[in-house]
Amino acid sequence: IINVERPLFAHFKIPIANNIDPECPLGVSVFSKAIKTIRDLDEQYSRFIWEFKGGELAISATDDYFLHNSNGQIFLDDHEKRLYRVLETPTDNSNLFEVFSPAFRDTSLLNGFNAILRQIETQCGMSFGTLSNVQNVERTATETIHAKQEMYTTVNDIQKSLQTALENLI
Repeated sequence: IINVERPLFAHFKIPIANNIDPECPLGVSVFSKAIKTIRDLDEQYSRFIWEFKGGELAISATDDYFLHNSNGQIFLDDHEKRLYRVLETPTDNSNLFEVFSPAFRDTSLLNGFNAILRQIETQCGMSFGTLSNVQNVERTATETIHAKQEMYTTVNDIQKSLQTALENLI
């Protein structure tokens, strides 16, 4: 190839300052400012799932409430093993079975999850509701305009950077 003034490739860089390695000419990801917050979101999601797993209904009962196989062992299938638990025989015969049914904290955990999602949206230059549940956010008209402006600015800057890269490629 003769008379080539540029490389036969283009370099596209997200227009966000590389605060991880300022000397590197490469850019950073759109979510680079939110990495720690994304880890927090993962922890919050784990709590949310644990709440459902740990809060499943369970019934503890003495062994005479269960079916026994021919060897005298209690017979429970996998589903029943999650639901039923064998109690040691009570000494006073007052508690032959107990029901474990805790109240779920799903609303408060979900609100925390959405608050973290909104923080990620802010750190990544997105408007509220891009990732989070927009119905859980009460905002004034000014806040709505500001959030949409942040998203517009982010998208516009990325488009300009992509246009420069494509023009260099062509």
